Amino acid sequence: MKFLTDNKNVNLTMLLAGVYFGILQSALYFSILVYVTATYFGYFVMMISWMLGTVFFMRKRITIHFGLATSISIVLYLLFLAITWKIGSDGFSSISVLVVPVLIFLIAISSGTFFKAMSAKSNSTSIFFHENNGFVLGMIIELLCFVKWGIYALYFPPLIAFVFVIVSNSANHFVTIGFFLTVLVFLLKILSQEMIIVILILAGLALLVAFIKEKKSSEPNEEIIKYPVNTVRIILFISGFNLIYLQNYITRAFSNILSANELTIFIVAIAYFIGFSVGYALNRKISVRMIILVLPLIFLLHITVFLFVEDFVATVITMGYGSLLLYGILIFISLLTSSVYSILLPKLIQKSGERTLTRAYTWDLIGAMSAVITSIFFVWYYPQAILPVYLLGMLLLLHIFSNGRRSRWIITSLGLVIVFIFTLTFQDYKKRSTEKYFEARGYDHSELIFSKNSFYHSVDVIDTHKDQNKKTPNDRISFINGVPFFTYKYKKGNKLSGETSLSEFTYYLAELPAKYMHERLGRKLRILILGGGSIYSIQRVSKYSEKTTLVEIDPVIVESSKQCWSELNRWDVLDNYEIIIDDAKHYLKKTDEKFDLIIMDISAPYYLGTALLHNRDFYKIIREKLSDDGIFAESTQGRPKSNAIQSVPLKILKGIADVYPNYVVVDCRLKPRGQRGFVYASMSQKFDDIKLEQIMQMDGMRIGVFQYFPEDERFNLEDTTPYSLTNMENLLSWNKNLMKSRLGMGD
Repeated sequence: MKFLTDNKNVNLTMLLAGVYFGILQSALYFSILVYVTATYFGYFVMMISWMLGTVFFMRKRITIHFGLATSISIVLYLLFLAITWKIGSDGFSSISVLVVPVLIFLIAISSGTFFKAMSAKSNSTSIFFHENNGFVLGMIIELLCFVKWGIYALYFPPLIAFVFVIVSNSANHFVTIGFFLTVLVFLLKILSQEMIIVILILAGLALLVAFIKEKKSSEPNEEIIKYPVNTVRIILFISGFNLIYLQNYITRAFSNILSANELTIFIVAIAYFIGFSVGYALNRKISVRMIILVLPLIFLLHITVFLFVEDFVATVITMGYGSLLLYGILIFISLLTSSVYSILLPKLIQKSGERTLTRAYTWDLIGAMSAVITSIFFVWYYPQAILPVYLLGMLLLLHIFSNGRRSRWIITSLGLVIVFIFTLTFQDYKKRSTEKYFEARGYDHSELIFSKNSFYHSVDVIDTHKDQNKKTPNDRISFINGVPFFTYKYKKGNKLSGETSLSEFTYYLAELPAKYMHERLGRKLRILILGGGSIYSIQRVSKYSEKTTLVEIDPVIVESSKQCWSELNRWDVLDNYEIIIDDAKHYLKKTDEKFDLIIMDISAPYYLGTALLHNRDFYKIIREKLSDDGIFAESTQGRPKSNAIQSVPLKILKGIADVYPNYVVVDCRLKPRGQRGFVYASMSQKFDDIKLEQIMQMDGMRIGVFQYFPEDERFNLEDTTPYSLTNMENLLSWNKNLMKSRLGMGD
């Protein structure tokens, strides 16, 4: 197609540069996630530093050749990997707080130099179009490589993309064809059939955009409307600001609906960035007058979506159209969200006094950086203000674009009234809409008693009822990202019972090893619990603990547990514990304490954040924080079965067996226990099976439970591949199955 052959070397360079930026930016984030911290701080540092570096080098007066800048960026990136690896080995320090963002800032020399160099060779629409398409492809490649090969993906994809960028100046059409065929073969090997369909739909949208762009047409007949430079800057600032807010909202909303974290983010991000290309391609087709006419409709459409999305999803799922819902979400995001804003950037560069790409794009990036910074404040302190702030930004665009002083103020006044009403009613309507959504999923007569978003999760807690009037409660259920976390039964008199779906789980995970160690050592213990936002495990070990430290990354989960589960976890009457909000890996690296018992109460390795913890590499970090006789307690996330050599339980067990010479497997394989497994491990302590059995017998938890030691040879782990930083292949398959289950898409 002409969009790849006209000025082919420049277009190819722009496309491959985008691939390089997509891979490089993703790899920077993954390396921070693996080696430094999994907290939101990592994402914040990466985004702000990259955008600041892009602005700095884009505006820098000294001209640097793009090839040289790209070479400098890859050298600095390799240095960045070495330093983050060193931080991961030696622990987090105040120096790393400065080194990491400074290096990312310098690595962005390739991005800033690219936009500066290309602005002299091509028009803004073509630059943003090709770079954005390449960026989407780069994100896809890096994510899939990271899931497939772990930390190896931090080295090879950026280097390969760098080579492609360097040779693209002298490359011909066959390089492009070979590149895309290679990517296609790679995708076919990694992705499932359903994911290939999704990718093809998105690729079809991109090709449609390319076809539209290929049609050479003159600028639409219209009066050239020029805006003052400061007005243009305000428009571009708001566009960059609103794009970040919109992306955060869409990603969180659909992650909750689809309950598939990495896969949802992956799909939504692709659709979102394809929306950019839609806007860039439609730039020449849509006049400023058309924008003025369409913006009020888009404004009302966004309000409608914010209000009714869960109602719509509930209706569609109930009707059995889950697959159509997924594809509809993709098309909606691609055509009606980010595309609205991406039309403005190239158009305003062409039609205003702000004629240079670098100056205009600077204001767009400043708006995006402001959004990242302010979103932190709003998410922590005033989450209910996020959507009104977004809508006010959109309303300001309406005000600027409206023709005529009278019509401008009429539209602005009406818009303010709508935003005001939306702000007053949104929380109540959101509550009813969420309840309807959970009822559509089979949770009868739901009543939402807690709902809040954080940087990491959407947390909802509902009460189900036996009657339509919601007078007789049945269950209390906690959901994280739409996935049931645990269930708490009501008993007669509408009182919460003492038994939950976590009761047995936390006994074997926390209380049994704590009691065993307490009796063995003859003293109270220093205990560390990693995860466990339900706070239930604290109550389980309190009798045997001198002090318990619980480390949980998400404060919203802790808040929901204190507000909704106090009768269970007794947090308000216990006093021998502390709760630290931090990433478990980061905490372990910075603490100098040793612990008698470390309990891993983190959900299964089905998401990227947890897959980085349930693995051999993390077990080694835990080993260094155990006292001489200390033990580590971990759930195998299901019952270990000897014939399922690549199952999650055996992968976890294999990782522990590779690190700890002594361990015992507690296999709950018969009723009334059933289908649970736990492992206790130690570097020096031989486990006393009789003592463990006596404790379980005394507590009435012995029936249906069996113990296995390495010498029993119950599990042949030779052919099992443990989870590690180079092996996280279950992520996409688990996400895919969860999404299909949620949408009722069948096998």
